Amino acid sequence: MTGTGTEADPYVITTLTDLQNMNNDLDAYYVLGNDIDASGTAAWNGGEGFVPIGSSVAPFQGQFDGKGYTITSLTIDRAAETLVGLFGLVVGSALTIKDVTISGASITGDDYTGAIAGLIQGDITVSGCTVSGTISAGDSGGGIVGDASMGARISDCASTCTVGGDYYVAGIVGNAYNCTINKCLATGTLTGKGHVGGIAGNIDDCTLSECGANVDATSTRADNAAGHVGALVGYLRDSTIENCYGRGSATGDDGNSSEGVGGLVGSDATTASSTYTDSFAATTVSGYLTGGLIGYMDSDQTFSDCCWDTTTGGAVGVGVSNSVSNPTISGIDGYTTAQLKTRATIVSKGWSVGTIWEVLSCNDGYPCLMGVTPSCTYTITQSVKTDPVSEVSIV
Repeated sequence: MTGTGTEADPYVITTLTDLQNMNNDLDAYYVLGNDIDASGTAAWNGGEGFVPIGSSVAPFQGQFDGKGYTITSLTIDRAAETLVGLFGLVVGSALTIKDVTISGASITGDDYTGAIAGLIQGDITVSGCTVSGTISAGDSGGGIVGDASMGARISDCASTCTVGGDYYVAGIVGNAYNCTINKCLATGTLTGKGHVGGIAGNIDDCTLSECGANVDATSTRADNAAGHVGALVGYLRDSTIENCYGRGSATGDDGNSSEGVGGLVGSDATTASSTYTDSFAATTVSGYLTGGLIGYMDSDQTFSDCCWDTTTGGAVGVGVSNSVSNPTISGIDGYTTAQLKTRATIVSKGWSVGTIWEVLSCNDGYPCLMGVTPSCTYTITQSVKTDPVSEVSIV
């Protein structure tokens, strides 16, 4: 590949071999120079496919800019290996992986498996990435990233993947600790033993803002696991949810008394405090402890102008909070489908209508996020396909 791997003169990846050869220099600067057909990886390494960039022994610590190009039909079949994805392990400071589409992926790994990266730790940003295909994982499986922690950021990403795994399964990131997730969108089918959510399966000390999910999320409750299923987040602790929505279905097991199934969040086990602001759910929920917005909370949390669709999610907003069933909690309102699809409803709640929220046809008539929901002003921010060094952004 051309270039010297510096910021001023990055390596330019133009072939599938170039893509794999990133493992030869793990702290360099890389850009895609064109679309990459990765269908040949299905026959690589005795059927195990592509070797993830970066490992537990030698993590990726460089920079990657996809320039808006697409990697098609990437195959990784390493069911006994952890840290699986285009990038296996990414660790460092001020690192960015951005503006790449992975289309039609088939990725199988054990713990820490995601299409873009298996595990990211530290001051790392994954942005402008879009993924479609099938992801199969152990614990911590996500359409974009398997696991993220220590200040990592995921923004402007979208997943239409089918994701299956054990615990911590999600469309965007399976498990996240001390992270920021912003303007991400997930659709697809998600299945795990427990902690299953559209954006995240499990979050702790995180902020989710302007994220939306329209998924079918299911806990199989294998091994008698507590399910914890939500259309947005499966299991939450000490985190902030603002300007987010969950739609689709959240399905648990009606025989598990410790399982929370919610239209937005399955279970909230906050020990300090969590806040929910200007967010809604329109989700069909089924399981033991169910709520149109939250299935189960250990203690009452702070809600401001949140709501759920009573037509799809039922009459109960929060299933159980502080050991009280169907509690009355300030800041949560139930609306019929017709009411929730009326612009005046969210205007009356003081949401940022016209800047963050709008009511159009793009979200089946429900309130949509102007920076996230497809056809609602714009979709995912990526770089224009131009020469490998210069960049022009589109919104």
